[in-house]
Formats: sequence, C-alpha cells, structure tokens
Amino acid sequence: MAPQERRCVSCGTTDDTTPTRLADGSRYELCRRCTQQWNLIWRLFCACQPQQANRVRAVANRRRRARTDGGCQDTHLGEEGLFIPPALRAFSGQVVFRTPRSTIQHFGSQSLAAYYPLIDQSHFGEPATFSDPNNPELAPNRVRIKRQGEAAVELAVDVDPDCRCDGGISEGGPRQDSEQEHIEEAGDD
Repeated sequence: MAPQERRCVSCGTTDDTTPTRLADGSRYELCRRCTQQWNLIWRLFCACQPQQANRVRAVANRRRRARTDGGCQDTHLGEEGLFIPPALRAFSGQVVFRTPRSTIQHFGSQSLAAYYPLIDQSHFGEPATFSDPNNPELAPNRVRIKRQGEAAVELAVDVDPDCRCDGGISEGGPRQDSEQEHIEEAGDD
C-alpha cells in the first residue's frame, strides 16, 4: 500500500508537512513555513489582544479536555513526563509501562509520583520514526500500564502541550529576535 500524500492545507505543498494544533484547538496538516507564519500571527494577536487570546485558549483547553466517550481514561505529557492517573499510582512489586517505542519495567513498593519522568514525547509517534519500535500497535499516542497481578490499562496520551500564548514556549524562554521585531513593529501602528 502506497503512503498517503500529506498536503499543507494553507499553501498546498507536500514537502515536510506535520499535523499542527493551532491555539483554538483545531488540527491541520501544515508545512514548516506555514506553521511558523501561523505561530507569528498568533503571537502578534496575543500581544495586541491578550484578553481575547486568553479566552480563545480557555475555550480550546476546555473543549480538548471534554469527554464524549463516557469517561474513557486518557493522560497527557507534561514537562515532568507522563501524567499517571491517581488510580494507577499505587502498586506492589512492579509496574510495566509500554509505549510505541519501548517497554519500561519499574520495581518498588512506593506509590508513583504524579508524573513519570522516564516517558517523554520521544516515546510516541509513528513506528517508522523509531529504529526498533517495541510496541508498534500502540502507535502513535497510546500507553499501556500494567501493575503486577492486574490487567493492563491502555490510555490515550495527549502529546500536544496546552495552548499557550507563546506557542508552547515556557514563560521567560528565549524568543527569536526576528519574531520579537515583528511584534514590536505591529505594536507601533
């Protein structure tokens, strides 16, 4: 079966496109150039209309977290690693984490922290992007957690960070000089 051609919805190119989540929560297939342009537009909007930008982000985050599947469990990646739901943190003996890229066996008797730091965004994606995927059936964004003596629990993982005004860069992080110049130029109007 031939691979499906992916096309940028903004400019129509088929070169190096990736699924991109915009600040309003919508997802589009965009090329790198269009993604940078949309991020610049969003940052400019945030600089000029911060209250409206906060409303857009809040609605997108509420919509993303809403469950329409009757409460099926899911989790997310944070800066500290994979979020472990409270019901799965306590275990005795061992717990096994299976991601598309690898299998991690954790031994101990203390409860897990809220975030498991050994699993990050590099553990998720299409099997073709890994040199040797251990669990390709979980691709692109699922994790399986099995505590000793219990059935495995499979969770969907939101690998995208929350929508933020800065495009996902932590506060105080470096901003590219050219982007800062464009924002300042727009603010002078």
